[in-house]
Amino acid sequence: MNQKKKIIICLGAIVLCLVAYFVGQANRPVGTGTVSVGTASISDVTYEFEEEQERAGATIGDNIKIPGYDLIAVDAGETKIKGDFFNPDENNVYFKMVFQLTETEEIIFASDLIKPGQHLYEIELMRVLDAGEYDLTILYETFSTDGNFTPLNGANLQCPLQVG
Repeated sequence: MNQKKKIIICLGAIVLCLVAYFVGQANRPVGTGTVSVGTASISDVTYEFEEEQERAGATIGDNIKIPGYDLIAVDAGETKIKGDFFNPDENNVYFKMVFQLTETEEIIFASDLIKPGQHLYEIELMRVLDAGEYDLTILYETFSTDGNFTPLNGANLQCPLQVG
């Protein structure tokens, strides 16, 4: 086989690999993979639910995107957690995030209202936790953006909290 044919075959193989990669990315299943950010591991695709509330006599339906976390960690003796706790840009609601220890229902963090597109890169727990792994419930409360801050539907997601 001459040199020219070898180069053409190699280039063809590279093109096929690139096409396969981009097709695979476009058809990737929802909810797979994680992105590590500080000490919070964020699911790379957020949970969605259908929001249906009556406002001023009209039913409004919106898809609300809720970030999911595979793991949240804090150092023993510390209360500050670095990560990316956010309200996706696409949402048309304010968030309030509440961290609750599942077993005792103790609230260990509650945010102020988080507007669409806003990120909290560091949060502070209400107290120091003993070393160990906890089952954490993240409560998402949603509120209208019309200035009335009307409470809307919410979501509860489970996530392990590691202290160590």
